[in-house]
Amino acid sequence: MLKSAPAGDIFQEIYHLCFASYLMHDFSGRQEKLQKKHQECLEKLSPKSSQLGQGWELKWGPVVWKEKRDDTTGGPDLVWYVACNSSVSSFKDEAPRTTYVIAIAGTQMRSDHTWLRSNLDVTSVTEFVSWVDNKFKTISTTNVPHGKPYVAVGTARTVGRLLTEQAPRDAISGGKTLRQFLESTTESSRVIVTGHSVGAALTPTLALALGEAGIIPYDRMLTYPIAGPSPGNHIPYAPQNEDYKIWNLNLVNKFDPVPYFWSCYEVAQSPRSDPWIPFQEY
Repeated sequence: MLKSAPAGDIFQEIYHLCFASYLMHDFSGRQEKLQKKHQECLEKLSPKSSQLGQGWELKWGPVVWKEKRDDTTGGPDLVWYVACNSSVSSFKDEAPRTTYVIAIAGTQMRSDHTWLRSNLDVTSVTEFVSWVDNKFKTISTTNVPHGKPYVAVGTARTVGRLLTEQAPRDAISGGKTLRQFLESTTESSRVIVTGHSVGAALTPTLALALGEAGIIPYDRMLTYPIAGPSPGNHIPYAPQNEDYKIWNLNLVNKFDPVPYFWSCYEVAQSPRSDPWIPFQEY
C-alpha cells in the first residue's frame, strides 16, 4: 500500500498518483474484472485519503487494457487514468488552479504484449510530426531524415492507444477517450503527465503529441517522468535542475539500468545518456 503523501508537496503527490497506477500489478484476471477492481481501489484512495494527497479524485478511467481481454491467467498490459484537484499550485508563485494528472503505469511483469510490442519494439521508428498528422497511426521506418524528431514504433503505437481507447462505460467519464476527455477541460486548467519505467517513456511522448496536435497547449502542460528509458532522439530536449522538485525532467536512480536503455549516445553507461529528457539522479 502507498505511504502518505506529505501535505502541500505537489511533487510527492504526483509521485503517489503515478504509482497508484500500479495497484493491479500483482493481480490476474479478465480485463473487466481488473478494471473494476482498480477503479474501486482508486475511489477509496481519493479524495480524502492522505495517501494521494488531499483533494485528488478520479476523473477519467481507469482504463485497464489487455490484448487478450478474456484471459484469466495474466495481469494488465496497460493501465492509465486521470485524477483531478481543483486547487493546485505547480509553482511557488502560481495561483491555485484546477489540475489534471494523467498517470501511466510501467511494465506489468506478466505482460508479453508490453515487453514485445512496447518496450522492445525499437528497431523501427516513426517520424514524430507525420505520426501526429496521421492521427497517431504508426508509420514504420528505419530511416528518418537528419534533423527530424522521431520515436520508437512501440512507443508511438502505445501512445496512440492511450489517446484513443475508450474508458469502459461503468468507469468515470465512461465512453470517452482520453483525447475527448482532455478536449473538454477548461483553458484555465493545468495538465500534468506522469509515468514510471515504460510509463515514463510514454509521458513526454504523450505530452508532445497533445501539444503538436493542438489538443492541449504546451503552456498548460507539465511532465514528471520517473526512471524512463529514451523513447526517441534528442530533438525534443528539456533543461535539467538540481533536485526532484522540478518539472520536465526524468528522475532516475543511478543504480537503475532501465533509464540507460536505447541511448543514442556511444557511451550508454553515462549517467547523462538519455537523449529525450536529461536525468536528475536521486
